Order: sequence, then C-alpha cells, then structure tokens
Amino acid sequence: MRVWVDECVDFCGTCIGPSNLECSICVTNSVLLADGTCYCILGFFLVPNKDICSATCPVGYGPNSATRKCEIPCSSTSCTNCEETFKCASGACGANVNYEGTC
Repeated sequence: MRVWVDECVDFCGTCIGPSNLECSICVTNSVLLADGTCYCILGFFLVPNKDICSATCPVGYGPNSATRKCEIPCSSTSCTNCEETFKCASGACGANVNYEGTC
C-alpha cells in the first residue's frame, strides 16, 4: 500500500490516497470518521501550515467554527465588503476572491 504523506488533504496525518476520503491517520486532536475523513474535535481548529488541531489560533487568524480551521478574518484582507466573518461578498475583492469566498 502506498502512503501519500505529501498529498494528504487538511486534517489527515497519513492517507492512502490524495482525496479527502482516504485518510488513515488524522492529525493531533482530530478524529477519523467512518467515511475516511478527519475533522478537528469540537473546540479545536486546524492550524495553517501545521499538522495539528489547536484550541487557539495563531496571531492574525481566527477560529472558524463552520470549517474547524484557523482562518484569516475577512476584515483583515483586501475585501471591501465582508459578507460573513470569513467570507468576502462577491465582487468585493475584484478578481482576487477565491472559491472559499476569501480575498
């Protein structure tokens, strides 16, 4: 069996394939669900660029309860009209808005 360590998606520590349904071991403070996905346990958030779920986010990031990730708040980006704490309204970033609605 091949292990896809460098290609695992968020929350996976080790996976057996590159999709989000192929986790075999989850990162610290997260759980492996029956469908092969991992999520931080309640009250913990995935820290960007680190393989851990933490109860606190690094400076400049905030806890997004919907995604269970530490994310940069919309108000800290180039967005001119924040729709939600972590989502920029369509067109408010010009061409810089990504698929998640952040600038």
